[in-house]
Amino acid sequence: MHPVRAPAILASRALVRDNQRITALARAGDLAAARRVFDAMPRRDVVSWNALLTALWRGGRDLPAARRLFDDMPSRNVISWNSIVAGCLAHGDLAAASAYFARTPRRNVASWNAMLAGLVRLGRMEDARRLFGEMPERNVVSYTTMVDGLARRGEVARARDVFEEMPERNLVSWAAMISGYVENGMFDEARKLFEAMPEKNVVACTAMITGYCKDGDVESARRLFDGIRVKDVISWNAMITGYVHNGHGEEALKLHIIMFREGYVATLTDINRWLSDCIDKTRTAQLHSARFLNYAGFHILTICMPCMYDTFFVITYVKLNGKGVYFALGASHFDKHYKYLEFQGKQNVKVYTYI
Repeated sequence: MHPVRAPAILASRALVRDNQRITALARAGDLAAARRVFDAMPRRDVVSWNALLTALWRGGRDLPAARRLFDDMPSRNVISWNSIVAGCLAHGDLAAASAYFARTPRRNVASWNAMLAGLVRLGRMEDARRLFGEMPERNVVSYTTMVDGLARRGEVARARDVFEEMPERNLVSWAAMISGYVENGMFDEARKLFEAMPEKNVVACTAMITGYCKDGDVESARRLFDGIRVKDVISWNAMITGYVHNGHGEEALKLHIIMFREGYVATLTDINRWLSDCIDKTRTAQLHSARFLNYAGFHILTICMPCMYDTFFVITYVKLNGKGVYFALGASHFDKHYKYLEFQGKQNVKVYTYI
């Protein structure tokens, strides 16, 4: 290494490292630490400023601070302008976003897409349609944004027209159109398009699961669900909700146990929604208690439902060292404040759970 170039190379590496730290800290939610790194930097480039700019309006939810930082920037590139436009739109400030967009000295397709997505998200579909028509260049993101926005508004025929006009499509495009059909009660069209889809992704499959369940065909929904290689929480929720809405409360509970066993944890809001729906659909089950515990190395999920009189049906799933088993206790009498569960294994484990 040439001795004169060594300090410059080290400084360049330090700059890259600090820029990466700002981004990582912001993603971790530690905006104060990201700001400290930025303030302590001996030299900054436009990447440094852009990293903190995006962190302020996205992670810090502080649009005024982001706008002040933008005004202080010694130089800006197209990413800087796109970021401040996206930030204003994310905070619902369409007037400010439009002003920044108009001032952007050089726009690329990402600039137009940021503005288009913001208009769609804010429900300004007429403005979005006009902007889409003015775009000097469109890509798959531009078209997909319009397909999704039009379908969500109920303009399914127009969404399909835009879908057919696309020079190229990706999995997100197909999923957006299929979801639009399902959300608007056009399941036959959704099924035909899904069958024509060259490759299925979890978003499209989840939309179809919802459609099958709305159509009352929970068996087809379950076959499709079981065929998803990599599921997410949304797909689990769709299948469980489908069972509930079709009066299969017991199947919903069983699937929820499997969901928990495989490492997906629904919120108590989801559980309450599923099980309070059970009482309306089946008249046999409603959530009395759901508890997630950590006890002596055991990860415990207990769901307790009232059956009749003062009896409860309890399903408890216990996981230890990555392995688990669940127990279904039939109708049992419990004290109205505490229940006592005893698990027989290598040793007796007694767990008291407050209801």
